[in-house]
Amino acid sequence: MNGFSEKLDLRTKNARLYTEFLMRKKKNHVYPELFKNHAFLKYPLIVNRREKFLELAEKAKIPIGDWFISPLHPVEQDFSPWYLKPESYPVARQAASKVVNLPTDTKNIQAVLKFLESNIDLIENNDWLELK
Repeated sequence: MNGFSEKLDLRTKNARLYTEFLMRKKKNHVYPELFKNHAFLKYPLIVNRREKFLELAEKAKIPIGDWFISPLHPVEQDFSPWYLKPESYPVARQAASKVVNLPTDTKNIQAVLKFLESNIDLIENNDWLELK
């Protein structure tokens, strides 16, 4: 497992930088108390216009992806084999339409933070979970 510890350290360091930035901006973030024993493969972020956010990230060459695109990821249609009625789970539907992931393996964290700063209006506040 050569380099595994270094990769975990980089992911945790970047996750902390994201959290500090987002907390200062009063935006949704991973709570620091959840960091213990977390590998941070990716960093979840709630945005209010996911497609626009992803489009802007692609133009800026920031490797941001979507995550949990439906309440039963990756299934987007015909939930009947699972007896799932998405309308019964409004919070899951809302979250599935807004979650993206930020890269944690990046060595150019400043580029990602600059992108977040310039698109701060697309990032949900701390109260994103309140159904609107």
